[in-house]
Amino acid sequence: MAMKNEVRYIQFRTEGTAAKKPASPAPFENTLKLPRRIKRKRVVLRLDPVAILGTAVALGMLIAMVVGLVRLSGAVQEQEQMARYVQQLESQNSVLERTYYHNYDLEELERLATAMGLVPKAEVTQVTIPVEAPTQEPQGFFQKVADFFADLFA
Repeated sequence: MAMKNEVRYIQFRTEGTAAKKPASPAPFENTLKLPRRIKRKRVVLRLDPVAILGTAVALGMLIAMVVGLVRLSGAVQEQEQMARYVQQLESQNSVLERTYYHNYDLEELERLATAMGLVPKAEVTQVTIPVEAPTQEPQGFFQKVADFFADLFA
């Protein structure tokens, strides 16, 4: 195998082969000092949609719970009011019962009942009549299904 020649290209600037680099002028010194403008940091808010959704759901549940508690307290107050009303009706009923039982005359009622043809229970004869229940025939599966659909669409 033959050896390859090592080629090196030398690229040094030499006088006469290239244009001279222009020299930069002396820097201008500014003697006037102006206040520097203060850069404000940009406020970047990164919002997570899952966190926002979770917060919205939590707020919705909180509102639902508060509404439920308000309705529950209203129901409890209504139940207490109904309990007081029932107690009032029971006391009124007991007063009316006492008034009723003290104001009728048993002898007058007995006289009216005999006038209408009613008799005392001890004088009535009781007759017992035996009744036999009809026996049902055992039904097959298909008959039960047919009866079910007949009742369903009847």
